[in-house]
Amino acid sequence: MEGRTDNIYQFKPFVAAGNVHPIRLLTLLPNKNFDDDLRCEVNHTSLEDKPEFEALSYTWGNPKDVVPLLLHDQTFHVTKNLASALRHLRYTYEPRVLWVDALCINQSDIPERNQQIPQMREIYDVGGAKRVVVWLGEVKNAKIAINFCERLLKEPPEFALLPGYDLEWEACYELLVEMPWWSRAWIIQEVIHKNTVIVHIGNLEPVSIEYICDVSSTFNNAWDVKIRLQRIPDQNALISATKSKSPLKSFVPLPGKDWSSSVRAQKHLMKAAFNIQDIRAATKGDSSNLHLNLPALVMVFRNQDTTDFRDKIYAFLGIANRGPIWHQIPIDYNLSKKSFYTIVVRAFINNPNNSLIPLLMVESHHRPVVRDQELPSWVSDYTLKQNYISQMHTSTATSFSADKGFPSVEQEPRFLESLNCEVLVLRGIYVGVIADTYKARITNDEDLAGFDDVKLIRHNEDPQNRHRDFVRSPLYPWDTTDPDITGENPLVSHSNTSWGPIHSEIGDIIIVAVGSLVPLVLREFEDGKYLFVGACWLIEHEIQDLTKLNVDPGFSRVMFGSACEGLPDDYKAEMFSLY
Repeated sequence: MEGRTDNIYQFKPFVAAGNVHPIRLLTLLPNKNFDDDLRCEVNHTSLEDKPEFEALSYTWGNPKDVVPLLLHDQTFHVTKNLASALRHLRYTYEPRVLWVDALCINQSDIPERNQQIPQMREIYDVGGAKRVVVWLGEVKNAKIAINFCERLLKEPPEFALLPGYDLEWEACYELLVEMPWWSRAWIIQEVIHKNTVIVHIGNLEPVSIEYICDVSSTFNNAWDVKIRLQRIPDQNALISATKSKSPLKSFVPLPGKDWSSSVRAQKHLMKAAFNIQDIRAATKGDSSNLHLNLPALVMVFRNQDTTDFRDKIYAFLGIANRGPIWHQIPIDYNLSKKSFYTIVVRAFINNPNNSLIPLLMVESHHRPVVRDQELPSWVSDYTLKQNYISQMHTSTATSFSADKGFPSVEQEPRFLESLNCEVLVLRGIYVGVIADTYKARITNDEDLAGFDDVKLIRHNEDPQNRHRDFVRSPLYPWDTTDPDITGENPLVSHSNTSWGPIHSEIGDIIIVAVGSLVPLVLREFEDGKYLFVGACWLIEHEIQDLTKLNVDPGFSRVMFGSACEGLPDDYKAEMFSLY
C-alpha cells in the first residue's frame, strides 16, 4: 500500500502444508469509545479448519491517505476508509473476527498475493465466511436518501416528477451512484454468492444487499425519467403532465448538476447493483450453479475500477467457469501489462466458444491506433474505459453471422510463435475499403448517450464482390456539419454509410474473418502488416428494432454471411497479420 512507509508490524509468512488453504484472520478488539485507537491482532488458520469469521467488502480509498492502527501493539498503516469501516464495525464489549484483504494478505509479498487470490471465492462464499459485511462508506444524508427511495416505492410514478425534493435527489445520487464501492470490480465476486450479505452505511442500521439493490433499482427508474425530461424546464408544464398522467413531457432540472454528462456515470455505476441483483436471483444465491464465461464477465464489467491492471481479470476468476480459459491465465502479479494482457486475449481467442468476439473489446475512445504503442493493436487494454458503441458491438455480436459459410479447412486464427506470440494471423475475405468517414452525434435521445463515439463510414467494395448498391437511411437522427449526412448531397441516399470504429480513417480495409461474427476494420501500415481498428456494422436501410438485430432487414447481407456464399470447399482465405 502506497504511503505505508513506517510500519513496525511485519507479517509472518504462511507455512506450506499440502492442500491446506492458509489464511489470516483479523481480530478487531472491542472498545467503548468510538474515537479510541484501533487495536487488532492477526492469526493464522486455514479454510479447512472452518473458522468463524465475517469477510469485509469495501474500497481502499486513496492509498496515500493513511492512518495508523495497532496490530499486536505495533504500528501498521491503513487507508482512512478502512479505518472508518473498522471503527463503525468495532463492538463495544467483545472482539469481532474479520477477513480484510489489506490486513490478512501481505500486499508487499507477490508470491503470497499470487497464492491467496484463487481462494477469494471460498473466503467470501458459504463454507468460508459466515456472512459478508459491505462497508459502503459514510454518506451525508444517507437516511434521507433511504427514506426517499422507500417513498418512491409506495407513491405513484408522477411523484418522482414533483418539484421541491432537491436535497433528496442529491442524497440518493451520492449514496447510490457516487460512492466508490459501486464502481469497484472486486465487489461482484464478493457479494453474488449464496452467503448472507449485509450493508453498512455510516451509523445507520445495516441492511441486506437485496434491500440496497431494490433501493438502487427504484432510484434508477425514477432517475431515468428525470433525465429524459430535462429538456422542458417548465414547472407549470410539469404539474400539468403529472395531472394528465403523461410524465414523459416535462422536467424541472435540479440545481448544481450537469445532468446530461451524468447519464453515462449513472448507467455505468448502476450496472453493479443490477447485476448483483440479477445473478443472485437467477441462481437463487447458489454460486455453485454459476456458469459464467470469463470473457463475458470482463466485457460486462469492463468499466469497473481496480487499483492493479491485473485485477481487471483476477477480480472475476473466482466466479468464472474453471474451464480451458481459466486454466490458461496465470495468477502472477509480476507479469507486465503487455505480457499479461497478451496472455489473456490469447486465452480468450483460443477458446472455440468465443471465436474472435474478444477482439471487439479492443476499441476505446482513449486508445489511438498506432504501431508502437504499449500493447499489440489486437490486445485489449482493459484499464481503458470502453465507449458505448464498442460495448454494443461486443454484446450484440452473436446476433450476426458474417463468417457463415466459410470453408473450415485450417482456417482458425493462429499466432506467430517466432515473435513471442505478439502477431495474430487472421484468415478471411476482403470486403472493401473505407472511402469516407464522418463524425456523428445523436442529438435528441438521452437514452442513447454514448452514441457520439461512432464514425459514420462509407466504403467502396471489392470489384470482385457480388454485393453492391448499399443504401443508407439514418438509424437515429444525426447532428453533423457534413452536407452528405444532413441530406444536402443526394449521393447519401445511394451510398453505403455504415457504423465504423471511432478511429476509422479513409483507406482502412473491411474484412470478414473466420471466427468473426461481424466485419472487422484493419489498417495496413506496411505491406501485408495490419493494425486492428475495430468492428463495424454494414447498414443498407433504417434499422427498425435494436432488440431484433438478427432479423432486421436494414443490415447489409454481409452481416449474415453473403461474403462467404459460394466459396469452394478448398478455398484458401487471405491471411491478415495483426501487430
